[in-house]
Amino acid sequence: MQVREHKVSIRRASQSDVIPLEKVIQYAYRGGKQTGSWTNEYSLVKGPRVTVEQLQSVLTKDNQALLVAELEDDGATVLAGCIRIDKLADGHAYFGMLAIDPDLQSKGVGKALFAAAEECARKDFNCTGVRMSVLSPRDELIAWYKRLGYVENGETEPFLDPSTGVTPLVDNLYFRVLVKNLVDK
Repeated sequence: MQVREHKVSIRRASQSDVIPLEKVIQYAYRGGKQTGSWTNEYSLVKGPRVTVEQLQSVLTKDNQALLVAELEDDGATVLAGCIRIDKLADGHAYFGMLAIDPDLQSKGVGKALFAAAEECARKDFNCTGVRMSVLSPRDELIAWYKRLGYVENGETEPFLDPSTGVTPLVDNLYFRVLVKNLVDK
């Protein structure tokens, strides 16, 4: 059996990435492989994951970054995914909006994005730790984050306000908080 290597490159997003990124994010979270995929929220929530305006806003803020992953596959470079980094007031970073094109998953893109996001949080934002929120039923995704060194800290957060246009499709939906220390012990 031959294992195919895929070259993943990471860079900061630019304005020209906004529209293609919005499509990848919607596909990954809300409209991708709707059956048999452990990576989307199709059966949990309804509504847009992000808007073009929200993505444009991230690019204008000094305390936020949006990293883009590109994948080289058969000589072509394609937009494969992204992750958002917010510098919090407490010296930690918040990671969100990890999105990998469902057709390009299992090629190392997610791990590469997390490694780059952790480096950006440390070097660019001088953060000592990371936190993120994951929808409560997403056990497989949380297990994947745990393999990357994240741990649940026991905190939970309420689900989004319905005024955002996002509606839960299951009862008792909330976020579970995961954290990781970025400082060597």
